[in-house]
Amino acid sequence: MNMLPLIESTNRLTRETEALKTEFPKESWRFRSLELEIESIRNLLLAEQRRQSAVKSGSGAEFRAFNRLLKRACRDDLKKGWKDEDGRLYACDGYVAVRLNDPQFTPPLAENRVMDFDTIIQSGYDIATMEDNLPDYTDLKTYYSAFVAKVRAEHNSKQIQWIKSSHNNKFPCYYHPENGPYLFVEDLLLVMEILPDAKLCFSENYPLRPAYMKGPSGTGIILPIRATDNNVSLIQVDNDSIALRAGTYFAA
Repeated sequence: MNMLPLIESTNRLTRETEALKTEFPKESWRFRSLELEIESIRNLLLAEQRRQSAVKSGSGAEFRAFNRLLKRACRDDLKKGWKDEDGRLYACDGYVAVRLNDPQFTPPLAENRVMDFDTIIQSGYDIATMEDNLPDYTDLKTYYSAFVAKVRAEHNSKQIQWIKSSHNNKFPCYYHPENGPYLFVEDLLLVMEILPDAKLCFSENYPLRPAYMKGPSGTGIILPIRATDNNVSLIQVDNDSIALRAGTYFAA
């Protein structure tokens, strides 16, 4: 379905509402609920238009993952992406950040640059000394889905809420490259989906430095977990799991 005529209709309704408010200034408050309803419909139509455009360009999966990143944002000003003068697309939720070099989709965008990540990304990547041979995305996702299902089966809803609230609202499963940082699998999977051609890089023996994902399509940052012997609730990905054997991780 072509969203453009419907979007134009909401714009026309907005103009007509503004005209009525001008004509009846003392009664303008009566139009507030109508304005909110029109804006809500317009936003839904714009979201569907963006989704259709992403699917048409072959970037549907990346678009969905990018929007999940925006929805996870810890601050209101991070709920939208932003672009720089070169057309590169950025997003950050407070724990994960990405920069796409040539985005094939358009998410909700802020009018101005929210943060300057270029210096952070480059300075961190310059001191990354190691590159990890990540598991296949599908295999790692299958493993994580099985882990989440097991947690849900063994705990009630209140217990699950407490578990997630104790781990940045994530299930306590982490990925740990040798001599590298501890990363929530949920964060890693999200960046792998947005940047499917990227490789994981990190500073060896500095577990509290961020990890970096870099590839032809863009760059990402993932903040590490402060893992200690007391983090008994954190579960490390089992690299010998059957769920991971089918992919590239065990190909060597």
